[in-house]
Amino acid sequence: MDRRLSCPARVITVAVLCLAISVATPAQADPGGGDAGNSFETATPIEPGSYSAELLGGVDPEDWYRFSVEAGQSISVTV
Repeated sequence: MDRRLSCPARVITVAVLCLAISVATPAQADPGGGDAGNSFETATPIEPGSYSAELLGGVDPEDWYRFSVEAGQSISVTV
């Protein structure tokens, strides 16, 4: 007689709290000063290095970037 218990799949809920601060910022604070791509297909290519921006508001809610990595290389991204 098989007496194993049947366990349903786990459901994990993650809550993320986002706080918004409204300040005056330049129209575009993306690396390079232009507008970074707004989708996966239009992602702005970047070279390895450090980039920073101080955009805390504005009318541009998404910025997408892309870069190439060789097999075996490691990357570090801090947001």
